[in-house]
Amino acid sequence: MQFRFVSSLVASLVVTAPFVLGALSPCVGQDAKGFYVNEDLGFRVKVPEEWSEIPVRIDENWIVSKFLSKKTWLSKSKDWNEEHRPLMTVIVFTADATRFKGWAQQQRGNTTFTRITDLPYRDYQDYLKRNLTNGYFFQVEETGESAGTKLHRFEILQHKRDPAKRLLAWVFHGEDMDVAVEFEVLEDRIDRLRAVCEQSLASFRFDEGGKLRSKGPSTGPADAALADSKLWTEFRDEWKKAPRKERHRVRKDVEERRFEKLRETTPASWTITESKHFLVISHADPKTTKRMTDSIETFRAWCNETLGELTDEYVRRGVLRICADDAEYMAYFKGSGDSWTFSSDEDREIVTYKDGYAGSSGLGAGELFDDILEMYLADLDPLLLMYTPSWLRAGMVDYVTAANIKGNELDFRVDDYEREELKELERAGKLKTLRELMTLDEEAYWKEVSTGRRTRSQLTNAFRFLIGPARSQPQLKHFLWNYLTVVIAVADEHRKKSEAEPIKVDKAPETEEEEEARAKKRNKDDSWQKKRRAIHEAVSEKALTFDAKTWERLENAYQKFARN
Repeated sequence: MQFRFVSSLVASLVVTAPFVLGALSPCVGQDAKGFYVNEDLGFRVKVPEEWSEIPVRIDENWIVSKFLSKKTWLSKSKDWNEEHRPLMTVIVFTADATRFKGWAQQQRGNTTFTRITDLPYRDYQDYLKRNLTNGYFFQVEETGESAGTKLHRFEILQHKRDPAKRLLAWVFHGEDMDVAVEFEVLEDRIDRLRAVCEQSLASFRFDEGGKLRSKGPSTGPADAALADSKLWTEFRDEWKKAPRKERHRVRKDVEERRFEKLRETTPASWTITESKHFLVISHADPKTTKRMTDSIETFRAWCNETLGELTDEYVRRGVLRICADDAEYMAYFKGSGDSWTFSSDEDREIVTYKDGYAGSSGLGAGELFDDILEMYLADLDPLLLMYTPSWLRAGMVDYVTAANIKGNELDFRVDDYEREELKELERAGKLKTLRELMTLDEEAYWKEVSTGRRTRSQLTNAFRFLIGPARSQPQLKHFLWNYLTVVIAVADEHRKKSEAEPIKVDKAPETEEEEEARAKKRNKDDSWQKKRRAIHEAVSEKALTFDAKTWERLENAYQKFARN
């Protein structure tokens, strides 16, 4: 794979969503009079006073802005006195975005697959139907006008939420787009908030009658960063053939383009700084921001030291987003159903908020480490994230998330909960052997962890042993590195074998009974679990080639460690 091929591949992997509305240019924001102005799309709306702007995820395709009230309201419910901060959301449905794009075809070998493309939202009602998870009904649904613009007014009561919430929304109909402005408030506080919400709704204006400007949103090559992981997942063989220097250059380019989008779309009230391995976007105070940044940099250094030489891939820098509080944290995650809601290989974001309970002690920092570890493994090799046996993943995850920060060092001490669990297992004579833990298959693992945490506590303890005292044993000196190397090799071998196999195409069902039978068969299909089990068995055969005497020696060392 030469430079020319890599470059063309990057250019071809652009976002296929209708519009990346949340990732528009700097011509978006609040003006001096408190109006939210979107010059790209050509509309404006007044934001209530003392409401702060919440960033929109850059892979969000429908929501263009969100604003959170700084005032907290307490529900009057006798059963549940919940605190709530009203949220304003602006959602855009362009004519092109809502249009069904038809069918997509994919060729594999001699077989052509035809599938439906992602089904866009038709309108605001369709958006609600596919995004509201609790019971709701329309209390108000009427047409009208505002300053010459046709609109629909909706009031939606989410009656099965506790406490109940109400959505006040006006959908403004323009020539090329509909714009929904939605307020979420407590149902038992609607009498106090209705005037504020409706004053904002009535302020909405299109600049040119809702006509989409020619320079409006588009999905050009700059948006290829949003489809980045396809380069090394769907085109794995071609990617691996590229020179190391070129692969690093491409990933750094993808990384920087994403950072540029984040810089462009971050509200002015949020701060943006950069550490060695992270872009830090914060709405918290400088002291909290520095403490959290130092914590994740300390853990990233541990990842480099522990796993860094496993492959020759470039591990991209991540994004740390720190919200001011838990309400802002939840508002940030509120998005349409087709946007990412948690950290992933695509967004590479770790999102947290200032928690006064933890203070500055470093407690709770480990809660961020799981996401960092996941992104690190994904960049080393995506197969690690998919096929590392669950016993090892569980041990690693619990080991790092329980870590605390002391100064600039990680403290991996056994916590009281884990210690007590191990003592109870020992008293009951149920401590597993090291070999039992390291060969725990997928089915047995999930069966055991579903009945309690004790198995996970012992797996965490076993990982402590493997990454610590066990390294004095010659056979386990480089265990983690060797084991994960085998995982990659075995998983890649299975991948190639699977892709080479002919694809079986079943006859299309002709009756409802046949369709129902196919659905039942599909629901019972555990091919994914079968593949994981097969890979785990092959990994154990290749990585755990110890004779009986070696197992006995390792077992004695582990049991001594586990009982201390």
